[in-house]
Amino acid sequence: RDRAMLSASRRVSGGHDWALRPGFRYLYEADRFTAVAGTQPGLFPDDREFHGLLGEVEWVRPRFILDRRLDKMGRMEEIDLGTSLRAGAGLAPARAATGLLTLNLSQGAGRRGGPYLLATAESSSRIESGRARQAVFTGRLAGYDRIAERQTLVAAVTWKSGWNLYRDSQFLLGGESGLRGYPARQFSGDRSLLAAVEDRVTLADNVLSIFSFGLAVF
Repeated sequence: RDRAMLSASRRVSGGHDWALRPGFRYLYEADRFTAVAGTQPGLFPDDREFHGLLGEVEWVRPRFILDRRLDKMGRMEEIDLGTSLRAGAGLAPARAATGLLTLNLSQGAGRRGGPYLLATAESSSRIESGRARQAVFTGRLAGYDRIAERQTLVAAVTWKSGWNLYRDSQFLLGGESGLRGYPARQFSGDRSLLAAVEDRVTLADNVLSIFSFGLAVF
């Protein structure tokens, strides 16, 4: 699997609290497969290659605040509670029947000290011979509430859906993807829903100026 990307953008309009930025990305993606012993006929995916220019436009109204003990124990974090919307479309020059569409949205809410609510939605799809292919939607809603100086309650829900996916594409859930207590890649499919609630407690900050430690109940 090979991936490469080159991107550039420039602000062309905006006020003191918002900006409009058009830009482009050049994408190169290649997936090549080698059969192993025991592979069943008809289940082996074809090699794929996509390269093309993707034009994008992004509208942002950022609202950054600083807080701590959210995702990084004992460290100050920059949180964007503003709005971001980005849309893009592209075409593979060597294959006129192949295109790419993307749409991303993020929105936050809250005030310094919390609670905070962060929502993101991302979608992308290739267009092959006039049909959507490898269409993927991901939505995530996360909330943070620092209920005490060293204690933070976190809740998050993530939904993924896929349509007309390639044979080798699937969503995996397990210990490495946030499903605590389960082996890696325990579940797979073209849709997934992951909900989690954690109570994070910091026990000590900056011990010996090297590390912090705490615990989480989930």
